[in-house]
Amino acid sequence: MTTDEPSRLERALQPLFSDIALWPVTAVLVAHLVVAIAVMLLDVIRGPSGFSILSGVALGLVSLAALRPAVARRRPGALAVTVLGSWIAGALAAWAADRGGLY
Repeated sequence: MTTDEPSRLERALQPLFSDIALWPVTAVLVAHLVVAIAVMLLDVIRGPSGFSILSGVALGLVSLAALRPAVARRRPGALAVTVLGSWIAGALAAWAADRGGLY
């Protein structure tokens, strides 16, 4: 595989981004990812337990593994933008929930 070719994960997830009929499914999956990131961040910050820290490390490593091909190409694809956007949205949701007293 040259650096210009998408990774296996990007090829597997490409239909979610390119087929307009699957965009609602993609939106729901990304929304679940954002909520999972927000809850995990709140759990790590508010009451760090072994499980919450382990889940945070695992989610971070999976995210880095998904971003690695885009970093090697120096050109972000749809997957990289989605992963980074999910982390940003999750952090903002965690901040808003903490400030609003929801968690």
